[in-house]
Amino acid sequence: MPSIILREGRKLNQAQVVELEEAIAQGAADALTLRQKLLGYYFGKESAKRHALVLWFIENEPDSETAGRPECWEDFMQNPEFYQAAAAAWEAQISRQPRNLAILRNAASFYTVDKLERARELLENAYALESDNPDWADRLAHLHQLKSQPTGSEPPVDPKEQYRIALRYRRETLAVADAEMRFSELGNAALLALRAGEPVAASAYARELLDTAPRYHQNWNYGNAIFEGHSILGELALDEGNLPLALEHLRASANTPGSPHLNHGAPDMTLANRLLAQGERDAVHAFLDEISRFWQDSEKLDYFRKEIQQGRTPDLTGPYPPMASRF
Repeated sequence: MPSIILREGRKLNQAQVVELEEAIAQGAADALTLRQKLLGYYFGKESAKRHALVLWFIENEPDSETAGRPECWEDFMQNPEFYQAAAAAWEAQISRQPRNLAILRNAASFYTVDKLERARELLENAYALESDNPDWADRLAHLHQLKSQPTGSEPPVDPKEQYRIALRYRRETLAVADAEMRFSELGNAALLALRAGEPVAASAYARELLDTAPRYHQNWNYGNAIFEGHSILGELALDEGNLPLALEHLRASANTPGSPHLNHGAPDMTLANRLLAQGERDAVHAFLDEISRFWQDSEKLDYFRKEIQQGRTPDLTGPYPPMASRF
């Protein structure tokens, strides 16, 4: 498995790196594996050697799993010159093999970092070639959700329209998903429906998610399901002017054991943020206290709680630290 080999590469020391590079130069029979290890080692390091490895995989193994992994991605703003070289290499591969689904997938993954519109074109080409494969609909759903919040390098879009498109693709994946996969996708479907302006669908997906959750108590997504289902129902209650019900769902959303995403990522604070804006300071502070059981970003939590205690209204969904405190 490439992922295992790449992780092994991150444990290399400098002497081992030199040894592997010499073996490749001498034509080692396992040179592909050695290059994967070196790619893992150089991942996250701005290095000409890393750039050479990435280009090698794009030019020589463009349809491999390795070529589509984050180790072969690049941020345009971080290194425009290398990004352009890697993009040119991908475009050359696409030109030579425009119907190669693995190449389209890997190139789309590369462009998803900075060029969402190009990624969309490639994924739609793949979808047209293999529309019965739900992986393409899943990738397109994810991409259009990203496009709802464009970066400075992307043209302006209508966020609600992007959510509608994402929801259309998500419904395709739900239609063919087995029970466990459906459980893992319902939270995203509910969120997309909410943001797309389809409250009835959002409520139905969120309630199905919560109703289904007890069957998957040991599933990695269980904690997400509790948090997401109640958060979405809470927003819907607010939209209907039912503040007591929204507060009830806020409390229920925090009654989750957590998950890898909630523990180490960033829980969706939209419901709490909206309630804070309506003056529900005590309820939101209590919510932050409760999620401190699993959310490991104690610095951000402490900042939010201190701001609320001092009578201010921090943006729970905005950048941290806030812009004013960065200078």
